Amino acid sequence: MKRFDLWKLSLLNVFSSPVRSMLTVLGFSIGVGAILAVLTLGEAGKMQVQNEMGRLSIDRIWLTAADGSYLTRGTGDWLTQTTGAETDELVYLPFNLRTGDGQTAPVVAIGCDRKYLLDALLPEGRMLWPLEWQQTQPPVLIGEELASQMNISAGDVVTLSKKSYEVCGVIAASQGLTSVPLESSVVLPIDAACAITHGIIHEVQLRAPENVSLERAQRLAVQALGLRGVDVDATTLQIQMEAASSVILTFVNVLKWVAMVCILVGGIGVMNILLVSVRERRREIGVMKSMGTTPVQICALFLSEALVYAVIGGVLGIFLGLGLIDAAGRSIELAARASLSDCAVVFACAMGTGLLFGVLPAFRASLLTCVDALKEE
Repeated sequence: MKRFDLWKLSLLNVFSSPVRSMLTVLGFSIGVGAILAVLTLGEAGKMQVQNEMGRLSIDRIWLTAADGSYLTRGTGDWLTQTTGAETDELVYLPFNLRTGDGQTAPVVAIGCDRKYLLDALLPEGRMLWPLEWQQTQPPVLIGEELASQMNISAGDVVTLSKKSYEVCGVIAASQGLTSVPLESSVVLPIDAACAITHGIIHEVQLRAPENVSLERAQRLAVQALGLRGVDVDATTLQIQMEAASSVILTFVNVLKWVAMVCILVGGIGVMNILLVSVRERRREIGVMKSMGTTPVQICALFLSEALVYAVIGGVLGIFLGLGLIDAAGRSIELAARASLSDCAVVFACAMGTGLLFGVLPAFRASLLTCVDALKEE
């Protein structure tokens, strides 16, 4: 039997029962599509979690004074000169806020410098002008959530501990992460806050320089402050990041096993249909053997049929997976796109599964003798 005749006969046998073949291919393609969708969505989800953690300042180190020590204004600039890391100094002050219409509420005022709010969003009003950052009683910014609760707008005057401050803008968000959310706080220049704390700051945020690990930057900062006689507690989000990545990886691995079970079920369907085909085509196999067809050729015939199922199921499965990725991405707002390498790996997995589950039917067909194959049941 020539190779062309082998593939021709395989295709004819597959398409001789279109409904049965279609159902077999459909079950197989669902497993292939599930694997592709899990691979792509899992990787996209992992990248999105990393990006979100990056927005939460995963590259930052929070330095706070330990018991018996304190940090002073200028510590951040000194650390920048010593370690090369960018720093931000922050002050947190509890106040009793009072609005012009008599509403009162306890709030926390955040003292920071101008560069800390460079990426802040202001849906209303304006940022402080450069000279206003140097004033002892400058205008302030109000968090959007606090402004909504207290009905405060840009241009209003609020009282903080018997001192009046003009609200120049409403702040919505910033990439900087503080101990108190900006959206529910009052923001004022750090120099004005340090005038109240007599130069004491409560926190230094340190961003690790390029090509320097977070652990090394943390160690250098702690050692440098230790030489000045200042004991600090250093905190990072590295542990939280590793925990989040571990959870995502575990979840994706579970889904991969579920998808693998789906494609194995599809492979079992291919094996089942070929076993039925061997039983139905016993006389055909007997005639072929009586005409000189070898057991190897009979085995190759059924393996090629299994490969046809795998190829069609793999192609349809990839298109099905692309549809699942697009639908899932739109529903959960996830930017996911299947890569060519993932499609190639999934297609190769489909081919291997089809061949693997075609071995038993092909081997059984090749073992039939002419007498047994032609014998009437």
